[in-house]
Amino acid sequence: MRYNRKNEEILKKWVKQPPTTPLVQYLRDVEKISAWRFIRGKKKILDIASESNVTLGINAEHITRVDASLEACNLAKEILGKVVNNFVVIDPLNPILPFPKNNFDAAVSIGPYDWLFLDIEKLTNEVYRVVADKGLFIFSVPTVRSPYCTPQSKSKFRYYTLRELISLINNSDWYLKDFVVIYQPPKIFYSISSIMPLNLQKSFINICWWMTRYYTHRKLWGKASYIVVALEKKEGGHNENIQSSR
Repeated sequence: MRYNRKNEEILKKWVKQPPTTPLVQYLRDVEKISAWRFIRGKKKILDIASESNVTLGINAEHITRVDASLEACNLAKEILGKVVNNFVVIDPLNPILPFPKNNFDAAVSIGPYDWLFLDIEKLTNEVYRVVADKGLFIFSVPTVRSPYCTPQSKSKFRYYTLRELISLINNSDWYLKDFVVIYQPPKIFYSISSIMPLNLQKSFINICWWMTRYYTHRKLWGKASYIVVALEKKEGGHNENIQSSR
């Protein structure tokens, strides 16, 4: 997929996502809370184009943020101000990270692995290079079970099969440190629940949170609509936890 003006709009929207329905906000909340928990205690963080509310909640001594366009970077500067110490722009088609080896304690990227125009294999390898030994890489991906996965949306965004996700992780010399398996209702129930009164939606979201905890505890990767993973840089790492129940 070639980079074009429509991609620019996606990038800017990713920086500052507009207000949304309770069900969509639930997904955003699970992703960012999971990322914050995994990254806790790390001092020098690389944030790769996460939604700004994710970045705002990172508690670290030094944060470098990477965005995939100048316009997205300028918008991030307006929102994040002094929260971020350094802003950098990279090319999503050739995502070379302009940092030395072993430069960060952790990297986080909530959202960008959805983008069809992002070279995810090169980016994953670059993160491995710039993260220190025992450092973490936290990112989220949508799966083909997501209620947002439709023929139309697949022309704009990437949705992973379980095999594709395992391949991405197994080919990158990481150890699977932790993960969260996010539950969302199937398309038909998602559509119905989206038009419920707000008080009923909130009750339904409580059920979604419970299902997310249950799926994560049981390692039900094959049931996930989204997955947040925390990878640790470690030579000879293994990924046995991915071989889980479906």
